Amino acid sequence: MRVFLGLSLTPEVVGWILRHKPLLLPAGSRWLPPEQWHITLVFIGEQPAERIEALHAAVEPLLQGHPAIPIQPSYIGWQKRTLWVHLHRSNTLESLVRKLHQALNLPFHPPFRPHITIARAKEPLSWEAPPPADTPTFTLTTAYLYQSVLKPSGAEYIPLKRYLFDISLPR
Repeated sequence: MRVFLGLSLTPEVVGWILRHKPLLLPAGSRWLPPEQWHITLVFIGEQPAERIEALHAAVEPLLQGHPAIPIQPSYIGWQKRTLWVHLHRSNTLESLVRKLHQALNLPFHPPFRPHITIARAKEPLSWEAPPPADTPTFTLTTAYLYQSVLKPSGAEYIPLKRYLFDISLPR
């Protein structure tokens, strides 16, 4: 099974994206459903089902109870064939991603470029929206170990394990 670790978006983040995303997409492009939007922390790849518990055991100490993660959108733009909500870099988030890679014995290739994929195209595109004037900082409180099921209509992400962050800890 194909798996990854990702941050779940709050309704406030989804609402912000829906208000700021382009109204139309170029021909041959498609929106991803908002319930599939997330921030990938670590793409783990193909794993046998019996390895899921070992992956969970490796990352749970780092994720469960971790301080809530602040994110701030930067701008919306195409990155080759994907329309991203680019996020401002965060040392806290990059440090967590680095530790997760180490715990999973996977190579980490900085810099970590946090983003949310909201659309896909068949051909590479180039376009950027100007940064919004007053972009808020959002707080994310949940991560998941997801299974990614590839289908002709697009990937479907199935939560396998949930990790709740501590919203009372300082960021």
